[in-house]
Amino acid sequence: MESEPQKEFIRQLADEWVSVELPGLDFDYADCIKIIGGLLTATQNQQRTSQIFTAILDQAVELGKSSLWVEREVKFEILAHSIGREELLALELRHAPVMDDRVLDLYNERTRRFSSAT
Repeated sequence: MESEPQKEFIRQLADEWVSVELPGLDFDYADCIKIIGGLLTATQNQQRTSQIFTAILDQAVELGKSSLWVEREVKFEILAHSIGREELLALELRHAPVMDDRVLDLYNERTRRFSSAT
Protein backbone atom coordinates (compact mmCIF):
# COMPACT_ATOMS: atom_id res chain seq x y z
CA MET A 1 0.00 0.00 0.00
CA GLU A 2 1.32 3.39 -0.96
CA SER A 3 2.00 6.15 1.53
CA GLU A 4 0.36 9.54 1.06
CA PRO A 5 3.49 11.05 -0.61
CA GLN A 6 3.61 8.07 -2.99
CA LYS A 7 -0.08 8.49 -3.80
CA GLU A 8 0.48 12.17 -4.54
CA PHE A 9 3.47 11.31 -6.75
CA ILE A 10 1.37 8.78 -8.69
CA ARG A 11 -1.45 11.32 -9.06
CA GLN A 12 0.99 13.88 -10.47
CA LEU A 13 2.16 11.45 -13.16
CA ALA A 14 -1.43 10.42 -13.89
CA ASP A 15 -2.37 14.10 -14.25
CA GLU A 16 0.43 14.49 -16.81
CA TRP A 17 -0.87 11.46 -18.70
CA VAL A 18 -4.48 12.59 -18.89
CA SER A 19 -3.48 16.14 -19.84
CA VAL A 20 -1.65 14.94 -22.95
CA GLU A 21 -3.68 14.60 -26.14
CA LEU A 22 -3.03 11.10 -27.45
CA PRO A 23 -4.89 9.44 -30.32
CA GLY A 24 -7.39 6.69 -29.63
CA LEU A 25 -9.57 6.18 -26.61
CA ASP A 26 -8.82 8.03 -23.39
CA PHE A 27 -7.94 5.96 -20.37
CA ASP A 28 -9.90 6.11 -17.17
CA TYR A 29 -8.00 8.07 -14.51
CA ALA A 30 -8.19 5.10 -12.13
CA ASP A 31 -6.49 2.92 -14.76
CA CYS A 32 -3.71 5.49 -15.11
CA ILE A 33 -3.22 5.44 -11.33
CA LYS A 34 -3.10 1.64 -11.30
CA ILE A 35 -0.59 1.42 -14.17
CA ILE A 36 1.74 4.04 -12.70
CA GLY A 37 1.40 2.47 -9.26
CA GLY A 38 2.54 -0.83 -10.74
CA LEU A 39 5.63 0.84 -12.16
CA LEU A 40 6.44 2.45 -8.82
CA THR A 41 5.97 -0.90 -7.09
CA ALA A 42 8.41 -2.50 -9.52
CA THR A 43 11.10 0.17 -9.32
CA GLN A 44 10.64 1.13 -5.66
CA ASN A 45 12.11 4.47 -6.68
CA GLN A 46 10.17 7.62 -7.48
CA GLN A 47 12.96 9.18 -9.51
CA ARG A 48 13.37 6.10 -11.69
CA THR A 49 9.59 5.74 -12.05
CA SER A 50 9.37 9.34 -13.18
CA GLN A 51 12.24 8.88 -15.67
CA ILE A 52 10.67 5.76 -17.18
CA PHE A 53 7.16 7.14 -17.32
CA THR A 54 8.20 10.53 -18.70
CA ALA A 55 10.32 8.87 -21.40
CA ILE A 56 7.36 6.69 -22.43
CA LEU A 57 4.89 9.58 -22.42
CA ASP A 58 7.27 11.83 -24.37
CA GLN A 59 7.74 9.06 -26.92
CA ALA A 60 3.98 8.57 -27.21
CA VAL A 61 3.52 12.25 -27.99
CA GLU A 62 6.44 12.33 -30.43
CA LEU A 63 5.33 9.18 -32.27
CA GLY A 64 1.57 9.80 -32.10
CA LYS A 65 0.91 6.71 -29.99
CA SER A 66 -2.19 5.97 -27.91
CA SER A 67 -2.72 5.53 -24.19
CA LEU A 68 -3.01 1.81 -24.87
CA TRP A 69 0.54 1.95 -26.24
CA VAL A 70 1.65 3.83 -23.10
CA GLU A 71 0.12 1.11 -20.94
CA ARG A 72 1.82 -1.64 -22.95
CA GLU A 73 5.18 0.11 -22.76
CA VAL A 74 4.90 0.70 -19.01
CA LYS A 75 4.26 -3.04 -18.63
CA PHE A 76 7.27 -3.75 -20.83
CA GLU A 77 9.45 -1.52 -18.63
CA ILE A 78 8.15 -3.22 -15.48
CA LEU A 79 9.22 -6.57 -16.91
CA ALA A 80 12.48 -5.07 -18.21
CA HIS A 81 13.21 -3.77 -14.72
CA SER A 82 12.83 -7.31 -13.39
CA ILE A 83 14.89 -9.23 -15.94
CA GLY A 84 16.95 -6.55 -17.67
CA ARG A 85 16.18 -4.41 -20.71
CA GLU A 86 18.76 -5.91 -23.05
CA GLU A 87 17.73 -9.45 -22.19
CA LEU A 88 14.04 -8.69 -22.68
CA LEU A 89 14.65 -6.89 -25.97
CA ALA A 90 16.68 -9.84 -27.26
CA LEU A 91 14.03 -12.33 -26.10
CA GLU A 92 11.27 -10.43 -27.85
CA LEU A 93 13.24 -10.37 -31.10
CA ARG A 94 14.10 -14.07 -30.88
CA HIS A 95 10.53 -15.10 -30.14
CA ALA A 96 8.65 -12.77 -32.47
CA PRO A 97 6.23 -14.88 -34.53
CA VAL A 98 7.09 -12.83 -37.62
CA MET A 99 10.07 -10.55 -38.07
CA ASP A 100 8.41 -7.61 -39.79
CA ASP A 101 8.66 -3.81 -39.80
CA ARG A 102 6.29 -3.51 -36.83
CA VAL A 103 8.49 -5.71 -34.65
CA LEU A 104 11.64 -3.86 -35.72
CA ASP A 105 10.01 -0.45 -35.23
CA LEU A 106 8.97 -1.38 -31.70
CA TYR A 107 12.47 -2.67 -30.96
CA ASN A 108 13.95 0.61 -32.20
CA GLU A 109 11.46 2.69 -30.19
CA ARG A 110 12.38 0.80 -27.04
CA THR A 111 16.14 1.00 -27.59
CA ARG A 112 15.93 4.76 -28.20
CA ARG A 113 13.56 5.48 -25.32
CA PHE A 114 16.19 6.71 -22.88
CA SER A 115 18.71 8.15 -25.32
CA SER A 116 17.38 11.68 -24.83
CA ALA A 117 15.61 11.21 -21.47
CA THR A 118 18.68 10.61 -19.33
